[in-house]
Amino acid sequence: MRYRLALLAWLFLPMLPAGAQEPMTILEQKEWPARGVCVGLDQCGFCWATDVSQAGVALRVEPPKDVSVSLSDHPGVTSATLEIGAEAFALTPSESTDPSESGRFAAGGGEGAKIIQALRRESSLTLRLSGDPAPPSYRYSLEEFPKAYAAILKACPGTAVP
Repeated sequence: MRYRLALLAWLFLPMLPAGAQEPMTILEQKEWPARGVCVGLDQCGFCWATDVSQAGVALRVEPPKDVSVSLSDHPGVTSATLEIGAEAFALTPSESTDPSESGRFAAGGGEGAKIIQALRRESSLTLRLSGDPAPPSYRYSLEEFPKAYAAILKACPGTAVP
């Protein structure tokens, strides 16, 4: 029954007035707060968790498979890699012509789901950037990520990573 309600909410979400599609907080926490576009309690169509603990760098996870990094104060960055435990994941630069998309890197293909699995089991990640001038690397705690992921699964049924 709950699944059917969520599916109906997701299907009819685009038909709601614009004010009803505002992002809502699903879980508030210092790192990795979870948000979604919701029509009611635990009835959301789109959910994500974002860590913006480093100035000018936003890590965004949208289960089941989207992972991206947005850089606002890092001109000249040409590549981004997430190191999570023993695994390294290269992110692809955005090819959009929209200026607001510059400085955005995303997981390609099936890598997003693998990254989300690694985020759930490890305690930290390192974001390594390359470019000219050489940008710094950033370390992020993943201690709160499992709570954010659980909140997303509850509010947005069907977003579980296989």
